[in-house]
Amino acid sequence: MEKIIKTLEENRLYDDGDEKIISNNEDDFFKHYKLNKSNKNPLPSCLTRNKNGFLNLDDEPFIISDLKTDGHNDNKWILFKNGSRALLKSVDYNEISMELLFHELAFKLNIPSAKYDVATLNDKIFLISESFLSIDEYLFDYYNVEGKTFIDVEQLEEESKKISQDKHLKKTLFIDLLTNHYDRFPHNFKVITDGKNKSIAPLYDNGLCGIGMNYKLKFTFPEYKNSIDPKQIIRFLINDKKFKEWILCYIDNINPYYLKDKINQEKKIYVDSNMNELFIKNVKENQSIIKNVLKK
Repeated sequence: MEKIIKTLEENRLYDDGDEKIISNNEDDFFKHYKLNKSNKNPLPSCLTRNKNGFLNLDDEPFIISDLKTDGHNDNKWILFKNGSRALLKSVDYNEISMELLFHELAFKLNIPSAKYDVATLNDKIFLISESFLSIDEYLFDYYNVEGKTFIDVEQLEEESKKISQDKHLKKTLFIDLLTNHYDRFPHNFKVITDGKNKSIAPLYDNGLCGIGMNYKLKFTFPEYKNSIDPKQIIRFLINDKKFKEWILCYIDNINPYYLKDKINQEKKIYVDSNMNELFIKNVKENQSIIKNVLKK
């Protein structure tokens, strides 16, 4: 256990509860393990997929950390023998579909988004996401208002300008409006820092887009001039001429119909049909609203 704890510590993945640490095939793990200090954390290439397209972790050497995470209590960091770090997130099955669809849409819009896949371990299903941080990097909140229900987009923009994140912020608001994603709480607005430099933090925790009302009593709506009307938020966004040009480059080409097939082709995962239809419906409806605002 001492060797495991030391390995987790050098990866900044150890808290203080070794009874919560889980390891699998330790001999093989330490035979091949090398510390990975970079922000590139690819999943082991030898992982196989089951008939549903889910990655099988049962036979892979790993260490599961005791480190506490924000949000879901069942989130766990897993360290693989190739030195890569990834987050295992236990979620409702519908969230898996939405997270995968959101990522594909973000990719097509050229918006940085955390990579997600689906894995099984001990007959349980998890979202798995490669870490986008190096050993020396942290996530930094730039709009963290405790207990805030509505996000004041003007105030948020001012905070983002201080750290040159206003362009990414507006892209975030845009895709959240497109997908009816109202789980972007203030502490989700982050940047990556090593104490000296700051960079964009890719979007993550997007699984409740379009379905949050089914699970939660508390949401966060973007607000402009005391209004949560999406049209008002779009008007706020297009006040920025350069950002308006960015929207015009993409708005007519947003096509959510093929995303499900792309996920199946790349990962052999079948996205739930009901979730896919809901995702398409939300995107198309909001795409139409945005186009109408642009015309006026």
